[in-house]
Amino acid sequence: MPICTSCTTPVSYLYTLYESAYNLRLEQCPKCHAFADPYVEHDPFILVLDLILLKRDVFRHLIYNRGSEPRKLTNESRDSPKREAPPIADKACIVLWSRIAKLGTGLLIIDSFIRWVRLYPIMDSVSQSGRHSPIRTLAHVSLYCLGETIAFHLGILLAAVSLVPVAQFVTKWRSKNVQGAPQVASEFRLPHIPLALLYASLTKFFLLFLLSIWPAVQSAPSSLKGPSYLADYPLLTYAWNMFDDLILDREWLVRNLLGGMAAGFGLRVVLDTHPFVITSVIIAGWAFTSGYVYLIDDILGLAPAQMASWTRYSIP
Repeated sequence: MPICTSCTTPVSYLYTLYESAYNLRLEQCPKCHAFADPYVEHDPFILVLDLILLKRDVFRHLIYNRGSEPRKLTNESRDSPKREAPPIADKACIVLWSRIAKLGTGLLIIDSFIRWVRLYPIMDSVSQSGRHSPIRTLAHVSLYCLGETIAFHLGILLAAVSLVPVAQFVTKWRSKNVQGAPQVASEFRLPHIPLALLYASLTKFFLLFLLSIWPAVQSAPSSLKGPSYLADYPLLTYAWNMFDDLILDREWLVRNLLGGMAAGFGLRVVLDTHPFVITSVIIAGWAFTSGYVYLIDDILGLAPAQMASWTRYSIP
């Protein structure tokens, strides 16, 4: 059943469809009296833009309301509208996993290209057996990104299944009010977690793609002096130099810090639990990813320079 994107109240329909596909009317939420899902009328460009901006309502639309059947009214059925049968739970999970596979494949290609642009020159320069083939390097990077993504999502899923029920039990026990529980929990399914993580990663990949096209120009170490008006303030000069491209790794910050915050926001939408629990779940995902990185190091026996180039763009 779809939900209201403002207050998460379950609604029967999101919109009513009349004679043609372009003649529709949005339904109102019975609780907050706002439109249940305004994103029904928005084009994909607006959806992508709001995803990059991490707007909560677009996450609820894409995760819970995507593909919901409308109420159909025609001249024959205006007096007694035909109600569609509710989707079977198993079929809905299959549809969600299919969406995860399609979205994950697209984001995997983007992530592989971004890392390949950065890692290919490094791996080629440290290679002792001649030049690497670009296609071969891209295949290796793609396999590595696939394993890292699976490890991160696996850690998130295991931590969420372990911690979230305990946190929800403690919340209900402290409040003693079961009716105050989030109504979105009744619509929650396990595939919603990786789906929310993939949608949240769009912000990270968008910025990383821009940085791969227009990389930061690193200055020489001798140029780290700061403005002349800060010459008498060593602490301010040091703080100024910390934002220089030679010291500040923007790609690492975007991939890890901003990526972790975006993933936490996506999990907050579907899990709706305490931020401390969400942070613990994200840390568990990072721990699984770190274990995967060092496992690959032990199996492949990479050179120190190659391993440094791999781990630089991985979650710590």
